[in-house]
Amino acid sequence: MNPDLAEPYIDSLVAMVRGGGLPVPAVLRLWAEAHQQIAVHFGGAAGAQWAGLAAAIAERARTEEEDGGQSVSFPGESPDSESPILGQFAQALAKGGGAGPPFYWMFETTGALRPAVEAYLNHEEMTEPQIAALRAYLRQWIAGPFKGPAIDRLRLAVDALLSRVAISRWLDAAMDEGIDPL
Repeated sequence: MNPDLAEPYIDSLVAMVRGGGLPVPAVLRLWAEAHQQIAVHFGGAAGAQWAGLAAAIAERARTEEEDGGQSVSFPGESPDSESPILGQFAQALAKGGGAGPPFYWMFETTGALRPAVEAYLNHEEMTEPQIAALRAYLRQWIAGPFKGPAIDRLRLAVDALLSRVAISRWLDAAMDEGIDPL
């Protein structure tokens, strides 16, 4: 993962956890451990990237714990942010996340998600911010009221969606379970 995308990625994780009413520091620690295991599995340069992300998530867990789990910064809220649209999208997900049916992409109003979905559906090249936006959308979608062992696997796999190919495979598995987020 591009190091510049680590903060927006972690912010989207925090937004989803907070939206679901879960303890942010504890969940972030679990995600950091999972990312570290992925780093060990891959090794080499890819492993180093995963290890860097694991360290960033662990640091955010410490910060959240020190702040009592109450602070959250979205890209776009800080003056040095490079992605105000993604920040608005993460905020929109946080407001609606956790209860009821999943948020549907066609009703998103920040302008971050539609280009990502359209690039995916039209088989166009996707930028890293588009992949991040689509991953955040799929994360909130699979957090909806779905049940079953395959659903649990999809929930665990969503954070590893780092490419168009990974997204396609994940969506195929979701469709096998009768879930069509797009």
